[in-house]
Amino acid sequence: MFIQSVDHNDLNSNTNQPCAFQSCDRAKALAVETGPSQGSLIETEEARLPEAANNRTALQPDLAANVEMADVGEFVPNSFNPNRMTDERYRELLVEVKRSQAIAKPVVARRIDGKREIVDGEHNWRAAVDAGLQHIPCIMLEIDDFESMRQCYKRNQGGEHDPLREALMFHDMMKSRGLSQRGLAEEINVDEATLRNRLKYLKALALRKGSAVDDLQVGRDDYDADCRVIGELTLDQVKAYLKLPPEFRDKWVDHGAKMNMLRQPFFFADRQAVAGDSLIERIAAAGLVDLVNIDHWVTSLPALGKFALWSGDHILLQNVESYVRPAAKFGFPMGATGGARP
Repeated sequence: MFIQSVDHNDLNSNTNQPCAFQSCDRAKALAVETGPSQGSLIETEEARLPEAANNRTALQPDLAANVEMADVGEFVPNSFNPNRMTDERYRELLVEVKRSQAIAKPVVARRIDGKREIVDGEHNWRAAVDAGLQHIPCIMLEIDDFESMRQCYKRNQGGEHDPLREALMFHDMMKSRGLSQRGLAEEINVDEATLRNRLKYLKALALRKGSAVDDLQVGRDDYDADCRVIGELTLDQVKAYLKLPPEFRDKWVDHGAKMNMLRQPFFFADRQAVAGDSLIERIAAAGLVDLVNIDHWVTSLPALGKFALWSGDHILLQNVESYVRPAAKFGFPMGATGGARP
C-alpha cells in the first residue's frame, strides 16, 4: 500500500480533506507495521541475524514518532550511503511512484544545516522528485553522525551495497568513536570477518591512489574513476590486488583483473608447474615485472618466468641482475654461468 502525497496548505484548510489526514495516519501506521525501507527491517534482520530482537529494539523508537509531510526540496542525500540500485530497478520504482503519486514509506532524515539529510529512503526521495511530487512523508530523528551511519547501514540490509562505500563508512565510524575493528563489529552487530573483508577495499583504494588510508578523502562528489574501479572488484580480486607486486597490480586491474590470469599454471621442463601469481612474485623479485606484456600474457609470463627462475637459481652470482634484465628485455638465451649467449 502507498502513502498519498499531500500539500501542507491542504492540511491547514478548513475544507473536508479526509484523504490528507488518512494518508498521514496511514504513514504512521505503515512506519510501525513495516519499519525501515526496502522491505521490513524486522523481517530482514530476523532472517539474517540471531540478535534481531536487539536490533529491533535499537531502531524502533523513531517508528512511533510523528510522520510529517515535507517539501521534496528540503531534503539532501547523505555523503556515506553505501546502498545502490540498478538503473532497471530504479525505473521500476519510478513507474510505481508515478502511478500511485506517492512513495511506499516515509523517508527517515535528520536536521543538518537547515536541511533534512536523508538517513534512509534516498531512492524513494529521488523517485518522488523525478515523478514531480511536491511533498513526501518523513520521520525526523535527532542523531549524531555515528548513529546516522549506523542506521543507514542497518536499515538497508536488504539492499545491494557498494563494498567500497561501505568500507569508507565503516572507517569513518571507527574514527568518529575511536573504535577498533572488533569494537565496531560489536557496535553494529556485524561479523568481524565481514568488516575486515570490507576494509580490504579501502586498503586497495589507498594503494591505487598511492595514499595512506587515513589520508583518503572520498565523499559523494569525490567518487572518481579509481573508486569505481576498486568498488566493482570482487573480494577475491581485491585480495589478489593487495598481494600483487606494486609494479603489476594496477596493470592487472586495468586489463580486467582476470583471476584466471593469476591461477593459470605455467609449465617448465625442469620443475613443476608454477601458478601465475607465484610466477609474478618471482618475476618481481628478479626486477622484471615491468617487462610483463599483459596483452600477450600467455607468452610473456613464461618467457620472463624462465629468466626469473634462472636468476633465483643463480642468486650467488655477483651482479646477476645486470645480466638477467637485458637478457630478458631483448630475449637473449642465458648461458650456464650467467652470461648472455650471442
